[in-house]
Amino acid sequence: WFLPKWMWAFDYPHNVAGAGLTHSTTPDEAGNVILANCNEAIDGLCYHLAQPAYPTPFYETMLCLVIFLILWFLRKRIKVAGILFCLYWFLNGIERFLIENIRHNDLYEVVGLQLSQAQLIAVGMMIFSTIGAAYLWYSAAKKA
Repeated sequence: WFLPKWMWAFDYPHNVAGAGLTHSTTPDEAGNVILANCNEAIDGLCYHLAQPAYPTPFYETMLCLVIFLILWFLRKRIKVAGILFCLYWFLNGIERFLIENIRHNDLYEVVGLQLSQAQLIAVGMMIFSTIGAAYLWYSAAKKA
């Protein structure tokens, strides 16, 4: 395939999870495995995930770059002060909600839905940014 493996599966070498284990190749309770060749240890961290995970920091960076381009394109078209910030907050809420779908987080039942804490915060960001944008829009319309 044309994409490098780290773009869709990453085992996060030298992570801090499972610190204090002896060097072995068997997974610990958290599923971490110690790197077989620990000569390149960073601060003594020789662990990597036994099961690779999605590289969500990379995905977030790409989505935030898209958000930046959208906001950059709209910056001179939006005349009401504060609307651009509300749009950023809304788009960031969408990005956070989508990314949290593929992360391994604890889920909470809210109104019959299984959501993570970050997804709840993202929904709040979208709601409050919509309310804020509506308020700013109607305030500007009254002044005009």
